[in-house]
Amino acid sequence: MTGWPILVGLGLIPIVLLCVLLPFCPDSPRRLLIKKQNKAAAEKALRWLRKTSNVHDELAAMQEDFAAESGRPRVSLRSVFNDPILRSGLTMVAVAMLAQQFSGYSALSFYSTSIFSSIGMSRMDANVTTLGLWVTYLIFSLISMVLVEKSGRRTLLLWSHVLMMATMTALVIFMTLSKQGVTWTKYGSAACVVMYIAVFAAGSASVPWILPSELVTAEFRASAMQLAGLMSWSGALIVTFIFPVLVTSLHEYVFLVFIGCGVVGTGYIFMKLPETKGKTIEEIQAVMRGNRGGRRSVARG
Repeated sequence: MTGWPILVGLGLIPIVLLCVLLPFCPDSPRRLLIKKQNKAAAEKALRWLRKTSNVHDELAAMQEDFAAESGRPRVSLRSVFNDPILRSGLTMVAVAMLAQQFSGYSALSFYSTSIFSSIGMSRMDANVTTLGLWVTYLIFSLISMVLVEKSGRRTLLLWSHVLMMATMTALVIFMTLSKQGVTWTKYGSAACVVMYIAVFAAGSASVPWILPSELVTAEFRASAMQLAGLMSWSGALIVTFIFPVLVTSLHEYVFLVFIGCGVVGTGYIFMKLPETKGKTIEEIQAVMRGNRGGRRSVARG
């Protein structure tokens, strides 16, 4: 137990490396063109990035985007609440993020070693299984990069939530049997936790972070990302603190609370969230307005 300060201190290594190396990172072409007003440097950077000298069209497109954004009216809090489509998009972002956290991920990940110990594993086995848990998370996070483009955002998110609820239901059953003296169920419980982390990493961990950039127009995307971060970390904080309190009275049935939250979140996503893969913001908003032509366009995609 005395080695924990060293483990915490290891987190400083990437931070220090970032602080040292970041000043040497080159400016992006967009920053050079828009922020520094240096067209020659922007063109040179773009040629290096694209490995071609034919960058005039892309450079012109950047200038047009900047001119269009400059001509837009300033975003106000009142305009967010007055626009029903924007309000709907931000609500979807918030619900996706809250569903991500209140599905129980933070409880299973942060308290995994304690959970494994409670089902009869030795301390060493619990620690090794927890290590395997994070290896699983890494592997399926990489797989998610492929799945999110192959299957689509909505489909992947829905399947992820459904499988998360299924594995958590199985976890409750196995933990209940384990308390009744069925010894082999501790391995079933551990497998359920690993499977939960796998399907979470494959879908729910990544898709909600993509939605802010696809559900709202450019001038509101920064606000949407801030909202997403606020909802995600607030949810994680709440779950992390309430789980130890609830588990003392509900024991293994505490996971039924997360299953219930998952049902609500999945139901909302199923009814409200359109598929955004490969669609323009106009097509997505047409679906959000209930435009039949927009729905047919999405279906053909």
